[in-house]
Amino acid sequence: MIQRSFSALLKDIFIYGIGDLFLKGSIFITMPILTRLFSPEEYGTWGVLNTIVGIMTMILILGADSAYSRYYFEYRSQSERQRLTSTCLIFLVIWTFLGVLVALLSVRQISLLVFQTSNHWHLLAIALPGIPIALLNLICSQALRNQFKARLYAVLNLVSGLVGILFTIIGVLFGGLSGILVGTVLSAVVMLPVRLFSIRQLLILTFSWQDLGFLLRYGVPLVPASIAYWVFQGSDRILLGRLSSLEQVGLFTVAATISGILYMLSGVFSTAWNPHAIYIHESEPDRAPVVFGQMLRYIIVCFGGLAVVLSVFAPELTGLLSDKRYVQAAAAVGPLTLAMVAQASIQVTASGISLQKKTHYIMVLSWLAAFANLALNIVLMPKWGMIAAAWSTAVAYLLLSVSYFTVSQRLWPIIYSKAKLGIAIALVGGYTVFSAHFPELGLAVGIMIKLCYCASFVILLFLSGVLSQQEWQYLIRFSFRNLTRRLN
Repeated sequence: MIQRSFSALLKDIFIYGIGDLFLKGSIFITMPILTRLFSPEEYGTWGVLNTIVGIMTMILILGADSAYSRYYFEYRSQSERQRLTSTCLIFLVIWTFLGVLVALLSVRQISLLVFQTSNHWHLLAIALPGIPIALLNLICSQALRNQFKARLYAVLNLVSGLVGILFTIIGVLFGGLSGILVGTVLSAVVMLPVRLFSIRQLLILTFSWQDLGFLLRYGVPLVPASIAYWVFQGSDRILLGRLSSLEQVGLFTVAATISGILYMLSGVFSTAWNPHAIYIHESEPDRAPVVFGQMLRYIIVCFGGLAVVLSVFAPELTGLLSDKRYVQAAAAVGPLTLAMVAQASIQVTASGISLQKKTHYIMVLSWLAAFANLALNIVLMPKWGMIAAAWSTAVAYLLLSVSYFTVSQRLWPIIYSKAKLGIAIALVGGYTVFSAHFPELGLAVGIMIKLCYCASFVILLFLSGVLSQQEWQYLIRFSFRNLTRRLN
């Protein structure tokens, strides 16, 4: 039964992963272009702009995506789901338009606060209007997931990624920073009619104040937690610009993009895992704690292994994906990948809190981690710049995951091997930290030595008993079988 649960989970990861990875991974196609056309300072300015858009998006969405998904499955009839979908979209159109309008009236003040100059107000004026359009696209995507239209979801994400790349390249070639922002907004505008058409069965001209009340009561309490997450996901760029330099922001943005591979994979895993987690908890209450315990170990092993690979090959990846002016960014990749491993583990370490519906713990604990992150950044950034930002992020996510796990174990304990989990964490941490101390070697020799280094990590996982040969063989066979089936 447990193996069947993992099989279903892996199938969903494959289905959703194709579209999600291309859509979110398109940045790795555009980054080599942008880092060659922009100086680190200009690239840092772009990173800060994305951060501002990100925090406004988190606030304006009011948790509507999570609330919509929760009530969609509670409603049974098609008419109820149509009413809910239409209410959600109509509210977001009005609410986000008003929110962006207020922000547009204050762009000079926002620019002065963030950049210490009002000269970037026009960039904000271009970027902010894209927020309502992006949020409507997001709800449409959520509607496809709710209907389990995985193939259409993946296809639209692939198309959206291609359109985004095309508009980004055209924009940056003809308009610099302004052009890339215009291209981003236009790509969202182009995709919106297509996404609305894809969920046309759920769209009717109606509005329900009762449904809106349900959405807001569920979603609004998630906003403080979302803001706390933003603090240790994006505020470091603003603080770096204020306490260090925009050049450091540019370097940090490159490092964050490389380590962001793990963040994207974590998002794909979360998309597939969450419904399975709830199903297993409800349908197999006796087996569920064991499944969750195994999953926590697999997360540490799989995401930790990727962290080791990314950190040890950070200099090569930085050189491949960016200009030589960004080579120093490699030093921040290691701690940022550790942060992403801790972030991925939250899918399980917070499970007791979410399953027992004690979400107030999420808000409180996330803000404790956010304050720790801010304190470390303020104290360490003036001297160590982006390295301080990277390690502050790692500490914040580690603190968050540990605190979630401590509370969750009191609410709904999972069953796991402390020895295996402890060894896995020690190996991931040790190998990732040590990778920063590799001497400069020739390309061919360096790659061979680093491959052996990664292989030794895998060997130690087996020798220490963290991962059995049967588990590894099953994952390899399943992955190869599903990949070849989709290619054919």
